Amino acid sequence: MKVLLVNAGVYKKGAVQTLTNTIILEHEKYAKDGLELFFYSSNIEDYEINKKYRKTNFLYCKILKIYKFFDKLIYNLIKILKKDKALSHRMDFSALYYINNLKKYLRKIDFDLIIFENYVPLFLALKNRKLYEKYKGKYIYHVHNKPTHNAGCKNIILNSSAFYCISKYVANCITSSDSKIGKVKNEKIRIFKNCIDTNLFRPIVAFENPIYNNFHSRDEKIILFAGRISPEKGIRETILAFNMIKNIKVRLVIVGTAFYGMKLKMNYEKEIFNLCKNNKQISLTGFVEYENMPYYYNMADVIVLPSIWEEPAGMTMIEAMSCGKTIITTNVGGIKEYTEDKAILVNNNSNIVENLHKEIMNVLNNPKKYEKFGKKAREHIIANYSKENYYKKFLELVREQD
Repeated sequence: MKVLLVNAGVYKKGAVQTLTNTIILEHEKYAKDGLELFFYSSNIEDYEINKKYRKTNFLYCKILKIYKFFDKLIYNLIKILKKDKALSHRMDFSALYYINNLKKYLRKIDFDLIIFENYVPLFLALKNRKLYEKYKGKYIYHVHNKPTHNAGCKNIILNSSAFYCISKYVANCITSSDSKIGKVKNEKIRIFKNCIDTNLFRPIVAFENPIYNNFHSRDEKIILFAGRISPEKGIRETILAFNMIKNIKVRLVIVGTAFYGMKLKMNYEKEIFNLCKNNKQISLTGFVEYENMPYYYNMADVIVLPSIWEEPAGMTMIEAMSCGKTIITTNVGGIKEYTEDKAILVNNNSNIVENLHKEIMNVLNNPKKYEKFGKKAREHIIANYSKENYYKKFLELVREQD
């Protein structure tokens, strides 16, 4: 059975890319006879991975310089005219080339199953009538968040043989009557929850943590926020809750940028920087590589991740929990499906700042209680969200289509 994983567009970083790479790495260890895996991507890092792991056929799309030139041209133009919209158009031409190049492989190789990873415009590849007829009933949509448009491919998307949803929340979004991709039939839904590397995201003792003393040198309690500097991640609410803390030595460490370390600063990011600049008890790290995040989770006394939008799942939450840490987050979207009762959940309402402050103080004032709480969180993640379990579920879902 020839299975093609189509990577989510031309982006180099993010949860979707991490998850697809997990399938490749686990397939290298546990590949089964009869399953021939192919992976289409424009990411040079994925190409380097393929040199090491031989059980996946890598279909590499090298984006030509002319397309990158036009990307930069349009990006800079929109940045001048409408700065906050610029990031949404940073790779438009490269994406179109990437999708058009995919058609070459769809014609050349007879795949038994195609899995489109999250990026809605990927379905444009099947706008070609011959390709659509060739792969009718042989493609799946792996949905990682609530779709906001259908790229003019509504009927093609709806005719997917199955929809792999990362949470029941996402499934409910696409089976509702107001779904942007059309109302999906319930019988096509499969829940395929995310995973993390529980060996990477693990408890690390202080003397083995190279950054621990960078933040604990003043004997302060550490509160950590990790995520994009954007309104929906709740960073403003975290800062306001932190500012309410009195009579205790404490520091807020903020890990993240507006978008994967890009130099452009959105208006909101500037607002956050202005909110922090006069507070010596707030540290901004900027972008941190994914592989180094366990060090940051582990040096914290409590981790605050208060999404104020309908978060589909929340990878950051389960990464922190896997490190044996107590997290405070919000009861929105699909978060509770992942954390269950192993995290502190607050409601996203008009009292969110006060409620965050209350829960932060509870954790800081009861360290022994919440140390045990963190251990149970890690046990929960290992039991449910390991790479091994993820790959087993992937095989189960793929065989269903055979």
